[in-house]
Amino acid sequence: MLPPLPLAEVKRLLCAHVRELHDFYGPAKGYRIARKHVSWYLQEHAPNDQFRRTFNAIEDASEQLEALEAYFEILRKQK
Repeated sequence: MLPPLPLAEVKRLLCAHVRELHDFYGPAKGYRIARKHVSWYLQEHAPNDQFRRTFNAIEDASEQLEALEAYFEILRKQK
C-alpha cells in the first residue's frame, strides 16, 4: 500500500479537481458533484468527518473553494 500523499499535494490536487468539476458541470451541478470527490480525497486527512459534513452543506462553488483553503490552512498549522 502506498503512503498517504503529503498534505500540500492533496490540497493542490483537490482544489484543482474541484475547480475543474465546477467548470465542467457548471454552477448548478458542479458544487454537488464536488462533494463526493472531496469526501474521497479527505478520507486520510479528515477522519472525524466534521469538515465533510460542513462542506456538503455549501451550495456555492466559490464558497467550496474558500472552505477548502481555510481547512487546509488549519491542517497545516496543526502539523
